[in-house]
Amino acid sequence: MHNFRVKALAGIFLICFMQTLFSLEWHIEPTDSSLLLPEGWSLHDDSEAGRLSFIKPDNTVIFQLTVYPGSTYQSDQEMMDSHLRDLEKIESDSSRFLYQGHMVSLSDSIFMSAGNQLRGWFLFIDRDDYDYYLTGICSLENYSESLPWILSCLDGFSVDDEGRKNPGVISSLLISGSNDSAAFPLGFEGQRISFRYNPVREEITQLMIEREASILSSYKDPAEFAVAWKRYYQMVYRDSGTDLDELAADIQDILKDKTNAEKAEILLSWLQEYEYGSSNSFSDLLAPVSVVLKQTGDCDALALVYCCLMNKMEIPALLMASYQYSHSMAAVSIDRKGAGFQFGERRYIVAEMTKKVDIGMINQDMADMNNWVVISLDNPEEKNIYIKE
Repeated sequence: MHNFRVKALAGIFLICFMQTLFSLEWHIEPTDSSLLLPEGWSLHDDSEAGRLSFIKPDNTVIFQLTVYPGSTYQSDQEMMDSHLRDLEKIESDSSRFLYQGHMVSLSDSIFMSAGNQLRGWFLFIDRDDYDYYLTGICSLENYSESLPWILSCLDGFSVDDEGRKNPGVISSLLISGSNDSAAFPLGFEGQRISFRYNPVREEITQLMIEREASILSSYKDPAEFAVAWKRYYQMVYRDSGTDLDELAADIQDILKDKTNAEKAEILLSWLQEYEYGSSNSFSDLLAPVSVVLKQTGDCDALALVYCCLMNKMEIPALLMASYQYSHSMAAVSIDRKGAGFQFGERRYIVAEMTKKVDIGMINQDMADMNNWVVISLDNPEEKNIYIKE
């Protein structure tokens, strides 16, 4: 298989090797935007004003972010026309849709550069504070293998802190135009909850999970896999977290007179009643909405739902995953005794999802914390990077 090399972009993107910095989430100063990139991707070039370039470890994909002052363009369409007008396009398709409160334009184009056929996705976001131009590019012959990585990088971009709690741009594209809504009755603490959801969103989240699982499967080194595993769950959490907003609010209302510890115990007991099951797909992971609708899930699917609901109820929760034990659990910061650990400034107590045991209890065969990866779902480790003005 031919490997696309950086020099193939000559004439369109100025790429000069500067340094190699590895991180999960890049916080782009002075903006509020960030990039949650796949593990191993490195900063490739930050020499140009307003532009950052990142590269996949095997040099097959370039992902680039360009930032302009918010007054530079009057619309996303003007921005797209300005950047793609002179592109030597062979074939191109574009869409315009709502993303995090703003209309954006997205183009998928095959084009020529320096005698090479390339294919790229181009995203244009026009805002009052900053305008953003994102691109993911690879060789045409490597496109099938590269597409999941390009889409994952685009979904890993957030314009601000609020954006980190919402589905990414590709999920927004797929849901555009769909206002489907359905209701499913749930019983909780002797009361009836009408769980409202969008069936299309449920399908989109599952598609995203399968895409991210295919990316995760490419990591063979144990250390890299552990970090990539964190990002996998963080991406699922971001994409699906808002789907459980109303459910969390309903549960919070029912439990309003309970302490945080009691809320955590009651919710854990409720989820422990769910049947054990999975998606029977490549990922083996059900989307959080599907878990609630089917009242079925395996250890990590149930732990994700538990963490989503706990965090939305402002009770800090973490996901725990172990390759050695082939198991996942949750951990919650409450005033209870039991097996737990210190994470940051808080102490967390473990929550077993698939057995009917009290919070704080763990099988002794799984009690070695060195064999667990602890994942902060809504607060990935950040590395600040200042974009030149």
